[in-house]
Amino acid sequence: WLGHPHLVVIGNPPTGGFDAKLTRILAAVLNILGEPEPVEIERKWLLPEPPPADLLATSAPVDIFQVYLRPEQGPDGLVERRVRSRTHDGHTVYFHTTKRPAPGGGRVEHEERIGAETFRLLAAMRDPDTVPVRKRRHCFVHEGQHFELDHLAEPVEAWLLEAELVAVGETVTLPDALDGTVEVTEDPTWKNAHIARHYGPASGGRP
Repeated sequence: WLGHPHLVVIGNPPTGGFDAKLTRILAAVLNILGEPEPVEIERKWLLPEPPPADLLATSAPVDIFQVYLRPEQGPDGLVERRVRSRTHDGHTVYFHTTKRPAPGGGRVEHEERIGAETFRLLAAMRDPDTVPVRKRRHCFVHEGQHFELDHLAEPVEAWLLEAELVAVGETVTLPDALDGTVEVTEDPTWKNAHIARHYGPASGGRP
């Protein structure tokens, strides 16, 4: 299942036994189903240098190309809108996604699968203040946690590690091979939407 867009690994919790594991399973399933709403809770780290080759060799690569549309004003703030193509094992699927702030932390995410023609039409309506983002995602599991290691290729090169959590405050153990990473979860500089806008025409494409 490595490479699936919504892979969740439910490991054995340090406390609470099997009942705690069942609770995490229920929370993960309800979140994906959107009950009450699908909240995205993630942590992100910046790598100071490319990861070891052996880690990449055991991961599942996914090529991602995403385009940001004009944001819309929602009741709790701006609603981020994007379309994305996702290519894995020679097959490409397309998605339209919106994200808005969640009252309790994280963001409420709504994702809809779309066809290639709809993707093309929406991508042509790209926010003119942004540029597309292209990256290769390497998916792997460590200590019961599913990680997504993104190698950004355009509009800037960088290595970013993401872990999507089932609940706020979950403990995440990073692989020893990635020692030296810096957490940038709260740093908007490394959000894809910010990168797309920061390197857009208004900035002259400069860092």
